[in-house]
Amino acid sequence: MEQWAREWLKEQRDRGVKCLEVKMRGENHYVYHSTSYWDKELKNSRKTSKYLGKLDPDKGLIKSGTIQSQNIRNITEYGNSMLLHEMMKDLEPLLRGHCRIF
Repeated sequence: MEQWAREWLKEQRDRGVKCLEVKMRGENHYVYHSTSYWDKELKNSRKTSKYLGKLDPDKGLIKSGTIQSQNIRNITEYGNSMLLHEMMKDLEPLLRGHCRIF
């Protein structure tokens, strides 16, 4: 785990937030709420983890389920492409006969 992630985790623990765990997968850091419970059938303790989000060096914790504004498409982007798709339906048979692409 990188130093900035360790510092973030230490800061959270100093604030009193408990049971946080940071796991690194490739270059990314992911934050989990991890606890354990007693399994009566196995007669042993078992770990349980809940995914909280991705840890970013600049933004901090990006909670799971949040939509980032750069990924949102507006109706004009979708509408323009659908309009072009609908208009091309009539031209497609003509193009198939004369172009090698289709």
